[in-house]
Amino acid sequence: MQITELPALRFLLIASLGFLIGIFFPTSQKTLLAILFIAVLLFVVFILFKKKELAYYFAVILCGVYFSGMVANNSADAPKRIIPEFPAQFNGKITKIISERESSIKCIAEGMLESKIFPNKHKCRLILNIYSFEKDNKFISISNSIVAKVKARIPQQAIFPKDFDEWRYAKSIDVQWIARANAKDVAIRTREEDFFSFTEKLLQSVKMRLRRLFPENTVGIATALITGDKTQIPSDVKKNFSYTGTAHILAISGFHIGLIASIIFILLGFLKNNLLKQFVFFPLLLAFVIFTGFQPSSIRAAVFIFFLTLNKGFERRIYSLNILCLTVTVILLFSPQMLYSVGFQMSLIAVFGIVILYKAILNFFHNFIKSKNAAIDFAIKSVSVSLAASITVSPIVAYYFGIYSIVQPISNFFVVPLISLGMVFTMLALAFSFASFGVASFYSKSADFLFSLSQKLNEFATMENLSYIEGSTVFAISIAISFILAYIIFSKTKRQVIFRLSVSSIAFLCLLSFLGTEKQKNAVLYPNEAFVLAHIPLAKNKDCILIVDRKPKLAPFKSYNVLNFINSMPGDLLLGYSGNIGINYSDHFKGKKNLKSFPLSLEMQKRIAKEIFNKNYLHKETKLNYEP
Repeated sequence: MQITELPALRFLLIASLGFLIGIFFPTSQKTLLAILFIAVLLFVVFILFKKKELAYYFAVILCGVYFSGMVANNSADAPKRIIPEFPAQFNGKITKIISERESSIKCIAEGMLESKIFPNKHKCRLILNIYSFEKDNKFISISNSIVAKVKARIPQQAIFPKDFDEWRYAKSIDVQWIARANAKDVAIRTREEDFFSFTEKLLQSVKMRLRRLFPENTVGIATALITGDKTQIPSDVKKNFSYTGTAHILAISGFHIGLIASIIFILLGFLKNNLLKQFVFFPLLLAFVIFTGFQPSSIRAAVFIFFLTLNKGFERRIYSLNILCLTVTVILLFSPQMLYSVGFQMSLIAVFGIVILYKAILNFFHNFIKSKNAAIDFAIKSVSVSLAASITVSPIVAYYFGIYSIVQPISNFFVVPLISLGMVFTMLALAFSFASFGVASFYSKSADFLFSLSQKLNEFATMENLSYIEGSTVFAISIAISFILAYIIFSKTKRQVIFRLSVSSIAFLCLLSFLGTEKQKNAVLYPNEAFVLAHIPLAKNKDCILIVDRKPKLAPFKSYNVLNFINSMPGDLLLGYSGNIGINYSDHFKGKKNLKSFPLSLEMQKRIAKEIFNKNYLHKETKLNYEP
């Protein structure tokens, strides 16, 4: 296979070079227009002088530069300081319901934001959290035009380890503001009925039917698989799926779209005309993507399947890598903000891993396992797909979520088929619920059994906390493991496997030794809106945590991420505090860790305040040199 046989890959690689040039040499909007004009002019000149190859390279590189400028000019930098909420009035339209709880709704809205801090009305897209609804009286639905008094703020970066990166998430869905409003301060101007409002009503109807069909412990999984809404899944279940590396199966992803596409193709088997089959197939697939809320990974999968089936329809030779590159190019062309979506990145990298590594892994297993048994062959193929995806995705997961699942290939081998079959049974239960509730109940109970079994397997895998690694070095470890696995997989003989395994083991032990001896010498400050936390390493297995309230007489509260952060400290811990919040954390850990707590001196509080207010950063290493 040559690069000329993969035109989409060739285009993407050359455009990426232009994108990198644009990143290192940022341009303004006027410069972008000038670049576009010059590019067109020179392209015509090259064509006239029959320099087609040169014209192609030049045009594609400038396309990459232009795209990088578009991305840079349409996105704001992450905030470098904590910016408080401000009062504003929003006048706009609900475009998407993100999640619903008992007395609140989180949605995306587009419209005009008006505030004293803006010279004029500000057209924007925001995440709006409406709370304090009366029981069974959630009057907000998609396509409603609303007027609301809101408290708005800029999306914040992750501050503490394992914090949710609100800024990155908002950027990936093209949202500029986060706002909240009391339900009594929201008024509906008009109720419009359109395609999206119809989709939302259908979605609510499906959720209601699922609640009737499934018990409380598995209805969340069923709802997530069919609608993409994971808010009903208990947090401990989500955590277990994350630790075993099977959390992807709970989200609407390429795997689900592929499964749905396969079912649709089987149902359309009676259509002999291939063109007619595709004409019916694509709208049905698009309807499912719309129904599940345009998840980034589902969009990637749907576009990929579209080009794949189109290629088959024209009976052309299929190169999966070329189709993947074409898919990425088309999606980013129409939606550049997808570049910041973690879901899109993970979906893309997983498919890339399968395309590049699947055959090599399959051949590796076949070299050592000689069997003609169909069940064993299926098991080998399943493990190969899972391992190929996990090798490339694991570093991304480690980077964003600070966790590496050791049991991911094994857990995926057992859990993915169970959840997949459960999803099919759930779909059958929904279909039969309109005709016979008895038949629907049979399928829902079958799905419930499979979902419960998958939960039990994940609980067993995480029982001794040996199924995953977490910490500050997990990203480096995950990259090393992925490279080692890829290095071993491409071995052709048993002797080569033993040699590469030995070399890799020595290199990995050296890396662990280096990471283990690397010491963090300076303090790190983590400013929160209500308090500041300072982490000071004192010695091996001895750390100091300082918590300082920003204002006097604040109401005491505890952050889940801060508790986890303090719990992750090995060995002895000194905890200095000031104010109600600091006292609350000190009281929480008394008797639970080898901890000594003490009130902070006024001098130390002033030094921390000086670091925060003079430098205005979110978190940064600084020399406090504190010796309690």
